[in-house]
Amino acid sequence: MSKKVRLILLIFISIILTFSIPFIVSIIPKKTPPVVDVDKLNKNFQKTLDKALAAEREKTIQEMENAFKEQQKLENEIMVGFAETFKEFYGEDTKNFKTSYTPDKLLWELSFETNEKGEPLRTDDTTNKGWNAYELKHKYEFNEKKTELKQEATIKVTKDINAKFNINDNKILYNYLGKMLGRELTEKDKNAINIKVNMNFDDLKSIDDLKTYIYDNEQLKIDEMIIETNLNEDKDKGLKSIEFKINYLKNIEEKEESEE
Repeated sequence: MSKKVRLILLIFISIILTFSIPFIVSIIPKKTPPVVDVDKLNKNFQKTLDKALAAEREKTIQEMENAFKEQQKLENEIMVGFAETFKEFYGEDTKNFKTSYTPDKLLWELSFETNEKGEPLRTDDTTNKGWNAYELKHKYEFNEKKTELKQEATIKVTKDINAKFNINDNKILYNYLGKMLGRELTEKDKNAINIKVNMNFDDLKSIDDLKTYIYDNEQLKIDEMIIETNLNEDKDKGLKSIEFKINYLKNIEEKEESEE
């Protein structure tokens, strides 16, 4: 092939490539970079977040409501328990058992009143067919965090002047004290109370088994409960009364931790 012919061919091929390459490039599919819709993404994320927050909020509210209901149930059971102690023997006369409380239910006040004549109401809560009459004022108070419980109560028992005091013949009294303590009184507890009411308190010191009950020389201590008693007699009416002044301070957190 002569040089002239080769030159013509080269020119011809060049012309073809000049026009064909751009065409080929133009028909090759191009990859379009993804376009992120930021607004749509944000909206979807916000919907997911709102849904999760709503579910968590609902769960928290439900847990709080359940805790509140349980606490309310516990409080009501406690207060009903106090009233039931009187109802067992006074029956319908428990209309004189009054209960009041603050809106936050941190402070409760309970009382058992006298009859219309201002006389204490009698009932037979004994084992010997005798009688007792009761008057009650009881303050039951939590601190704001409900980690501490304070109780102050005055329970006055009136009976025949010739009847010797025996707490086993005062079922309302020992049941009520048990409700305040959160447990039943033991025989040792009852024995200590009997000695305190009927005898000189110094006699208690000579009984080794009861030394743990002595508090401040003139009072009894059962768990966290401090009991002071006063005996009065009305010979004209043939009556005697024993007044129990009770103070009870309980640290709930410490109690729970010790139980664990």
